[in-house]
Amino acid sequence: MPFVALLAACAPSAPPAALPASAPVASSTPTPTSPVATGPTLRVNTTCDDLVPPAMVQQLAGKALSTVVPTGTTSPTSFGNARVGALECRWSDGGTPGFDGIALYLTVGPDVTRDGFDYYLHGESGGDAKPSTVGPDAYLMSQGGTPVGFVFLTAHYGVSAYVYKPAAVTLAPTAASTLLEHVYGIVSALPAPAPLWRPTPDLRGTTGCDGLATAGQVATTVGLDSPRVVKDDGGEYSTSLFDIDRQVGGYWCVWVSDTGSSAYASVAILPGGASFAPKARVAGSRDIAGLGDSAFVSPDGRLDVIAANGWIQLGDPGATEEQLVALARTVLQNNGYQGG
Repeated sequence: MPFVALLAACAPSAPPAALPASAPVASSTPTPTSPVATGPTLRVNTTCDDLVPPAMVQQLAGKALSTVVPTGTTSPTSFGNARVGALECRWSDGGTPGFDGIALYLTVGPDVTRDGFDYYLHGESGGDAKPSTVGPDAYLMSQGGTPVGFVFLTAHYGVSAYVYKPAAVTLAPTAASTLLEHVYGIVSALPAPAPLWRPTPDLRGTTGCDGLATAGQVATTVGLDSPRVVKDDGGEYSTSLFDIDRQVGGYWCVWVSDTGSSAYASVAILPGGASFAPKARVAGSRDIAGLGDSAFVSPDGRLDVIAANGWIQLGDPGATEEQLVALARTVLQNNGYQGG
């Protein structure tokens, strides 16, 4: 479905007592402090090459693969993993993964919940996952009887890895399980994730469509007749690994008209995701004044709004620009924005 259309010193209350002459004198050099995060920061203390060395990538895929940097799309939904500080690793031979190319995708999500992991495991994404002896919450995922990926949960992290390949390509029978054992050993020994960065001000975010806009608000603002939710951020449509974007209230929703028409409206929100929004600005986009902290409309009519360090995106092919702006103001107000 195209969606209109991965992170801070104190003073003594009184002068210290005089030190004996033999006591060492503390240095007056200030103790270095860590820089204060000003945006989403990686919270996983390892690297892609440590998790999967090049030789292991080649062993798994049967050929050398190149490192690929995840770029996201023009939608807030594609940056949910990055927003909460997940480690996203990609390797590819340059072809289209699963068709004429081979690619390995591996993501380490911080602070994954039991509910989020189980929902993924037992849903369509989990597929035919089978328990592995590597750990109590480790599972191998197979294709045609051969393991091609895995998922696992530790005290602090959830991990997913999968090899996308043409049907004619067969992986070595033990390649995925060998990789699972290696990655599990590293991740299970990692310290707890670094703190989640939260900006001030911040949008509230939501865990359901009504937190974006109620059906009545959708009808009133963009004129969608008898709107009902047809798809939203969960299950097979979840856009972050194990729903980890819920840590900041990231969510998306699509409403359709219950009258049988093809009309629809869509809204996505990513609190703290303003730094990703410029990636959505395509050639021909036009600024809109007086909405959020800044806003722009794309040539296809999509509306992107940056407000309180967050990012919302709206689309409705049948709505006017004024109607979309009205819906945007409603979504912003519903999520605690105090501006225009």
